[in-house]
Formats: sequence, structure tokens, C-alpha cells
Amino acid sequence: MILRDRALLWWNSLDDTDVDKANWNAVKADFLASYEAKYTAKTTCTNFHELIQRPGEGCHDYYLRVHEAFTKM
Repeated sequence: MILRDRALLWWNSLDDTDVDKANWNAVKADFLASYEAKYTAKTTCTNFHELIQRPGEGCHDYYLRVHEAFTKM
């Protein structure tokens, strides 16, 4: 395993829970519950507010950020 820092702490903390480390679906569900981004109306508005093409940012990269904001909405 190549886990480091906080990811390694999270993995080791599973020993104190009911999560079966040998069951990938259980590990995945716990990981997503802990780390999956939470999207609210406020974060969506913030994402759209920040959609200004950055200096030196190409059109394609800007489009990808716009697409990501729409996907998260």
C-alpha cells in the first residue's frame, strides 16, 4: 500500500470501526462517506462565481472547469 499522511491515519482508524477492510465495497462506502465532496446551493453558486478564465488558461481548460461546475450542479 502507498497510503501516506491522513489517508494512512484514516485506513488505520478502520480497525476501530465495523468496516471490514477485506471487503472493498465496505471500505469504498466508508471512504466516500468520509471524503466525498458535499455540494450545496452555496457551493454551486461559488463555483459559478469563480468561473472566470484565468491568466494563461487555455480555452479547453476553462471549458473543462465550466463543465465540472455544471456536472456538480
